[in-house]
Amino acid sequence: MGDHVETIKRAVVGGKRAEIKSLVQNAIDAGLDPNTIINKALIAAMDVVGKDFGSGKIFVPEMLVSAVTMKAGLEIVKPLLAGGQSQSRGTVIMATVKGDLHDIGKKLVTIMLEGAGFKVVDFWSQSLVRSRE
Repeated sequence: MGDHVETIKRAVVGGKRAEIKSLVQNAIDAGLDPNTIINKALIAAMDVVGKDFGSGKIFVPEMLVSAVTMKAGLEIVKPLLAGGQSQSRGTVIMATVKGDLHDIGKKLVTIMLEGAGFKVVDFWSQSLVRSRE
């Protein structure tokens, strides 16, 4: 179990997008619980990435690559959570103005929230303006 968890974790921290899906699938094929993959590998890896970002060891581009890598791993695990396990922890609404620099941060937060089990409604402030007209 630990070997698969650590391998997935290293892949996310290292932004190994090309490898993550097969690593997660190998862990599933080996009988690893999907919740373990999510919590002890994917989310735990993003905790490491967050600490590295906070300490200045990495920057936004590296953090974004890791987040996209984590999301790719989640796409493999999520269908296995069908049934009672995939119940949403709540709904979060995210918005920025299209093209705003903060859109990158919003995407990172959205990926992290989805990984933690929240349903995220992601739209731009522009969409609100159009819907009122």
